[in-house]
Amino acid sequence: MASESELIAAVKAIFESAPDDRVLIGIGDDGAVIAQDKGKVVLATDIAIEGTHFHRDWSSLFEIGAKITAANLADIYAIDRKSTRLNSSHITRSRMPSSA
Repeated sequence: MASESELIAAVKAIFESAPDDRVLIGIGDDGAVIAQDKGKVVLATDIAIEGTHFHRDWSSLFEIGAKITAANLADIYAIDRKSTRLNSSHITRSRMPSSA
């Protein structure tokens, strides 16, 4: 199985074949910065997988959400940006309860 850095390098090679001047900071582990008509946008996505990154039997839904949020914000701050909105992804093994 490929390492994370090998996977990033493979995806980066695909996108470098069609460069775009709007991409100010390209693909990497932390995120990308894209120029827009009214400024810049940072795109960062991490996926948290139950059993690997969090355990519902150890943590509340609030604690899981806080951990996922912290990981995404850390990536944004790592490229010296600020966040005004957040999108996160998680994978669970079974249905999540509708309330914490």
